[in-house]
Amino acid sequence: MRHLSYPVQHNMTYIYLLLDTSTMTGYVGKADDPRERFRQHWVGRYHKQGQTPTRDWLRSLKTPPQLVILQRCADKSWSRWEKIWLNLLTLGLVSIALIFCGVGFFFSKDISKDVTVEDICAADSPVLIAQNLIIDKFPSIGIHQAHIIIEADICDPKVLKAVNQSILNMSDDECVAKLDGQPEVLSLTTYVEEATRLRTSAAKIIDADSDGLPDTRQGMTAVLTHLYDKGLDNVASPGQVRSLLSKGDPSRPFDMLLLTVETRETHGINGGVLLAELKEDLKPLQDIEGLKIGYAGFVFERYQIVTEMTNGMTKSTFVSIILCTSIVIFLFRSIRFGLITALPVVLITGWILGGMYLFDFTLNVITATITAMSIGIGIDYSIHIVQRYRYERNAGYSITDSMTRSLQTTGPSLLAAAGTTISGFMVLAFAKIGMINSFGILASLAIVFALIGSVTVLPAALVGVETIVHWLKNRPKA
Repeated sequence: MRHLSYPVQHNMTYIYLLLDTSTMTGYVGKADDPRERFRQHWVGRYHKQGQTPTRDWLRSLKTPPQLVILQRCADKSWSRWEKIWLNLLTLGLVSIALIFCGVGFFFSKDISKDVTVEDICAADSPVLIAQNLIIDKFPSIGIHQAHIIIEADICDPKVLKAVNQSILNMSDDECVAKLDGQPEVLSLTTYVEEATRLRTSAAKIIDADSDGLPDTRQGMTAVLTHLYDKGLDNVASPGQVRSLLSKGDPSRPFDMLLLTVETRETHGINGGVLLAELKEDLKPLQDIEGLKIGYAGFVFERYQIVTEMTNGMTKSTFVSIILCTSIVIFLFRSIRFGLITALPVVLITGWILGGMYLFDFTLNVITATITAMSIGIGIDYSIHIVQRYRYERNAGYSITDSMTRSLQTTGPSLLAAAGTTISGFMVLAFAKIGMINSFGILASLAIVFALIGSVTVLPAALVGVETIVHWLKNRPKA
C-alpha cells in the first residue's frame, strides 16, 4: 500500500486508484480518507454481503492492490475529477497502444526482406558453412551472377565503347565484386580488344583513339564475325564467344550482347540496390537510340520475389482487416461495435512488425503470412470480449460493471485458449530450418499480442467509447 505524502485534510476529497500490478487492472474511486477506504475495501471483501464487480475482483486477488492517490480536490468537484481520471486512464492506455503500433509500422520498412540459404538449410549444413566462409574470408569474391542483356546493333562501334565506359563506372559499386580493384565482369569487349590488337581480321581495322576497339562499323563487323566463327587462338573458343554474342539478320549481323557481372553476397532486397547501381552505370548505353537493356539472374529473381512477397503481404493484411471488420459489423449489426472489435487486430499488425524489426527477423515466404494470420487469431479474442460485454449490458449492468464481469468470465477462457495455442506453435521454434523456426516464434508472439490487446486495449477503448455515447444520448437538451 502506498502511504499519503501529506496528511488527510478536512473538506477535501481524494480520487484514488486501486491497481493490481500483476494484471494491470484497477478501480478508480473517491474518498475523504483513502487509507481508511482502502482498508474497508480489502478487509470487507469477504465480510460484506452481496456481490459487486469490485468485490469480486478484490476477492480474486491474492495480495492487496496498490493504493495510488490521483487527485486531491474540493468536496464539490470530486465527481468531475473522478470522470476526468477515468477518461485519462482509459485514453492513456489506448494512446500507448497506438504509439507502439505506429512505431511498429514505421520500422517495418527496415525489416530484412529475403529468402536466404539460412531460411532453408540447417545451421550445421555444409553448404551454409561453406558460403559463410566465402563471405567472411573472401568478401570481394562474387557469389552470384547478374546478367545484363544489351539488344542493339552491336556492329555499331558506339555500343562496345559505351559498354567499356559502363564497366568502368562499376568500379565504385558496393554490390559488384572486385578483383584487384577492378569490377569482375565477363564481357565480349575483352576478346574484341585482343583481336583488334592482333589484327586477326583480314579487313582493315582503324583504331585512331587507341581504345582497343575498331572505330568503324566495317572494322567492328569484321572482328565480331571472325570471333563468332573462329574464336581467338589461346584466348577464347567460338563457343565462348557465342555465349556472349547473338547473331542477327543481314541488316544487323549481331543484335544482342551479354554481360555477366559477379556480385557480392546480395540479399533479396539489396538486389534493388544492385539494380539501381547498374542502371546508373549503364547510362552511356542508355543514351544510344534504339538500344534496349534487360536484367536477368538469380539476384534479380530473388529481388522480384521479395518485392512481390512484400506487396502481397501488405495487400493481404489490408484485405484481412477489411474483411474481418465487415463480417463483425454484419454479425453485431453495429458499426460502432464492429470497429472497436477490429481495433486490437490493427494494433497487433503494428506490434508484430515492430517485433520482427526489433528481434531481427527476416521477412520471407512463410513469415510474410504472420500479419494476416494474427488478424484471424486476434479477432476471435476480441469478439468474445465484446459479445460478453453486450450480454452484460443487456442484463442491466452499468458500462464499467459490464466490462468487469466480461473480463472475469471470459478472460480466463481466453488465457487458456491462448496458452494452448502458443504451446502448439512453440514446438516449431525447435525446428532447425530457419523459416520454420521463425514462423513458430512469430506466431506465438502474435497470439500473445492478440491476448494483450483483447484484455487491455479493447476494454479501455470500449468503455471510453460507450461512456461518450451514453453521455451524448443522455445530455440535457438545450
